[in-house]
Amino acid sequence: MDLLIVRAIMTIGRRLYEKEMVNYHEGNLSVMKDGLIYITAGKADKAALREDQVCVLDGGGRQVFGAGPPSSELMMHRKVYEARGQTGAVIHAHPPCLTAYALCGKPVESRAAPEFIAHFGGCIRVAAYGRPGTPAVVEDALNILTRDDIALLANHGALAYGATLEEAFYRLETAERVANNLSLARRLGGEAPLPEGEPGFFEEMYANRRR
Repeated sequence: MDLLIVRAIMTIGRRLYEKEMVNYHEGNLSVMKDGLIYITAGKADKAALREDQVCVLDGGGRQVFGAGPPSSELMMHRKVYEARGQTGAVIHAHPPCLTAYALCGKPVESRAAPEFIAHFGGCIRVAAYGRPGTPAVVEDALNILTRDDIALLANHGALAYGATLEEAFYRLETAERVANNLSLARRLGGEAPLPEGEPGFFEEMYANRRR
């Protein structure tokens, strides 16, 4: 077991709370490394996580560290790791703008923002609804996350994958900023698309990142 990973989860949990991406009981974070999964305990306050509120489970599902039961979304995290590989990090959170899109069942998409196209291909897709805490919550999201690094969960929130916990957090943070900016632009009458040919340049940057 790696206490540095436990402390990183505590740090990112606090940053999620400070960025208003979770409230007291919302959200869950995990890291998979060396056959162990580190995940926040159920209903743990992300703003003030203790070391014993990070549960560590071995490959057989036996809890080897942590005082409380793991998040009820443990299965969702496991399935993402099965789809993406046995090392990495997953964050499920409820950033306000991304969650609003998820509640409406609408993808975040635009051809106006260069950074959005370069980082997300110009679209953050919405997975079909699945009941939280059950395998259904992630079934359709896996179809998205095998190709993309972030997905919206219909009527629920957002799910991000990264090679590291920090990378997953930065993806969520960046996506939330884009969603907020687009919402503001559309109140002003809608964003102006990039000049002809420009989207393709940033799409190529996105494709290169995916290789």
